[in-house]
Amino acid sequence: YEGRLPDHRSWSGFHPPLYYAVGAVIWHALPDGVPVHAALRLLSLAFGAGAVALAYHFLAARLGRVDAAVVAAVAFCTPVVAIATSMLGNETSCAFFVTAALARLCTLPAGGGPSPGHAAVTGLLAGLGALAKATGVIAVGSVLASYALRLWRAPRRALPVLTAAAAGPILLL
Repeated sequence: YEGRLPDHRSWSGFHPPLYYAVGAVIWHALPDGVPVHAALRLLSLAFGAGAVALAYHFLAARLGRVDAAVVAAVAFCTPVVAIATSMLGNETSCAFFVTAALARLCTLPAGGGPSPGHAAVTGLLAGLGALAKATGVIAVGSVLASYALRLWRAPRRALPVLTAAAAGPILLL
């Protein structure tokens, strides 16, 4: 709220700043009578529900709506999601961006390989996951490894794709 990040030696300061930045914007935007913690809990709920909705959308196109709905209902009702979506935390924002990045990786075109544009958006989503929570860095590595493995036989095509995928996370981090 005061424009400063938490002390990096404290537990709060260990986490990347995306959730804190969004929280500060919400804090400034809300009228004084509205409790900030309620808005931040709603933000966590929106990110968590968004991650489950992304998973549903991805699975529905591949497995059918009924199976996707069962998976989404079970995922949303698991204790970790139920608890995280009611807390003031960055776990659900990380889950949202990482789910979006992984879903994009699974939509790579079968022929011709990925384009730098596809890689740039996917890398940006992974970078936002890392900016939301430190464990999101794993998504950045997964995105880069996925593109590298997909294009390992075509190094000239791989270089612009990997550069595009890495640009967003590097700029964000």
